[in-house]
This record gives sequence, C-alpha cells and structure tokens, in this order.
Amino acid sequence: MATSLTAEAFTIQDDTNLTNNSQALTNPLLTFSKDGEIIPFLDAVYALADAHIARYMERGFTNLMFSFGCTGGQHRSVYSAQHLAEHIHQKFGVEVVLEHREQGIHQTFAAK
Repeated sequence: MATSLTAEAFTIQDDTNLTNNSQALTNPLLTFSKDGEIIPFLDAVYALADAHIARYMERGFTNLMFSFGCTGGQHRSVYSAQHLAEHIHQKFGVEVVLEHREQGIHQTFAAK
C-alpha cells in the first residue's frame, strides 16, 4: 500500500522570503529555538502526527495532510512543515510531499 502524507506551509502575512536553503531552516538555534518555544511545540506536533499516522495506516488510508500557517511573519510554519516532513519520512518511511505554498517550493521525500 502506498501512503502519501502532505505537510504544507503557508503564510497569511509574509514580510520576507524564506526558502529551504535559508539558514533559519538548517540551523534551528539561529531563530526559533532561542526563545525555547519551537522545541516543545514540535514535540507535541510529532506526538499528535505519529498517533494519527499510525492509526490511518492501520485503517488502510493512504492520504493525510498536515498544514501550518503563520500570521506574524516569523516563518515558523515553514520551519515546522519542513521538520515534520523529515520526521514523518524518517519514522514511517512513507512518501511525504512538502509544499511551501507562498515560496513556490515543492519537495517530495520518496517512500523507502
């Protein structure tokens, strides 16, 4: 059975451009973890996602979508979607389609 999960990031208000190659995505200590807020947030997101993905797979579902939005221009949605996509791919080995809608970036992690 092929399972495809989509993690999508979008911004409601976007003051600057952030892409997958931006330093803030590759180095979480630069911005988002300085205040300590993003790590516990992502831990909770991972736990929720893991429980739902496991149950969806047990039930034979093949598509599930997670979305993040950002209103403050801090781009946590992009960072969160990227890290969730990587987490899901590593843990479940399924295909994950990552869309950074506002940045026009599409990335697919092939099923293992």
